[in-house]
Amino acid sequence: MNENGNKTIYVKIAVFAAVVFLQMCVLVYCFTVKKKDYHSDELFSYGLANSYYQPFISSNDHKGMELIHNNEWLPGEIINDYLSVQKEHRFAYDSVYYNNSKDVHPPLYYMVLHTVCSFFPEVFTEWFGFGLNLILFLLNQVLLYLIVGRMTKSSALSLAVVALYGLNQGGIDTYIFIRMYAMCTFFLLLCIYLHIRLFDGGGNRYKLLIGLAFTTFLGGMTHYYYLIAAGFISACFCIWYLLKKQYRFLVIYAAVMLAA
Repeated sequence: MNENGNKTIYVKIAVFAAVVFLQMCVLVYCFTVKKKDYHSDELFSYGLANSYYQPFISSNDHKGMELIHNNEWLPGEIINDYLSVQKEHRFAYDSVYYNNSKDVHPPLYYMVLHTVCSFFPEVFTEWFGFGLNLILFLLNQVLLYLIVGRMTKSSALSLAVVALYGLNQGGIDTYIFIRMYAMCTFFLLLCIYLHIRLFDGGGNRYKLLIGLAFTTFLGGMTHYYYLIAAGFISACFCIWYLLKKQYRFLVIYAAVMLAA
């Protein structure tokens, strides 16, 4: 690549970085200034991730759980213990798994949040969850840029889509809401990107299949919504391979995705 080509790449990277940085500033402003309250599910994100073998701060006999903290005033220490990791319970992934077995969502997001919180025992701050979302926002914008670039072959359109996504209400809400949806978005965008590479022949397709297997497994362990979207994408690819009469790869692809 000549010198002008290198300069063009550097300019594109600089513009992309500037746009994403400004968007992250908007997210921080919305989170710290415009957001006035927290949804109960955001507190459950911390409780299910950090409370040691206690999925809910109070409970009835649902799923055989012990009756605790019902119809009584709770001191702040109990609430803090529920939301934060205690020193003796750091990196207790068995507890995270148990807590989520009593709830409705897969455990991966909670395990990641628990990992972050485990480095700061007995501390609760909303920045643990929001900071994780900011990292996912950056990764998602990179994937979105790559996806649109492969589809349109236009860096300008890629940048436009990135700008529109990061500044629309739906995008902002995804990242100021401390739940697993930002992580689910990451795995879905990665699934789309790998499928696009599979479609246009951009890489060894067996290596891409391995990547898709891990992506699908981890996405499904983040949220069951992922499996619905990935299922539709996989069905379309099965039909495409069938029409192209690539029966052998169709069987391999279907087997890998179903196993994942």
